This record gives sequence, structure tokens and C-alpha cells, in this order.
Amino acid sequence: MMRVLVIGSPAWNIPVMVHSMLDDWHRRSCFEMTVVHTGTPGAEAQAQEWAQRPGVDSLVVSTVEAAVSCADVCLAFIVNQSIREADAVDLCVWAAVPVQVFTQWQTVAAR
Repeated sequence: MMRVLVIGSPAWNIPVMVHSMLDDWHRRSCFEMTVVHTGTPGAEAQAQEWAQRPGVDSLVVSTVEAAVSCADVCLAFIVNQSIREADAVDLCVWAAVPVQVFTQWQTVAAR
């Protein structure tokens, strides 16, 4: 069974992208997949919503390090170069876990 790690910024607001990438990896895994995440809002919560479908398992772990240690591939959804997610991508690279990175830029209104 393939374990797909989803890490993402709490500000990630494009659930269709998260769901589409999980659909893709679900097909690649021959429909045997576990979604791994740390349970934070944003992309990870969107991944948890997607994982509610029949035939998909979900594993919530307490730390990014624990998530990386059991992942076969990582999907990273990063808003404005978030440090937490960038560090998680680095951990995946060091652990030889393939990573797909998706970025989103949000503009902060001037006061």
C-alpha cells in the first residue's frame, strides 16, 4: 500500500488541487493508498476530507519527522514560502522521499 504524505500551509485555499493530486496518486497506487498528514488546517485538512472515501486509509501523525519516516511520496502545498513546509520538503529530500511541490502566492493588502 502506498503512503502519500500531504504537507501544507494552513492558508492553502485550493482544495480542488489537493483532491486532484490525491486522485492521481490513488490511480498510480492501483487504488491502495494511505494519506499521511499531521492534521493541520489547510491542505492537510483538505486531504483528510478526500481520504474519507471508501478504500482509502488515513494516518494522522504527531510530527512531520514521523510522517516523513513512513512516506513513499510527498505532496507539498506551500503558500508564500512557508518555513514549516519548506523544512518538511528538506526532510523528505534527505530521506530520499520523492516530492511534488505546489505553490500559491497570496497578496497581503496594504494598510
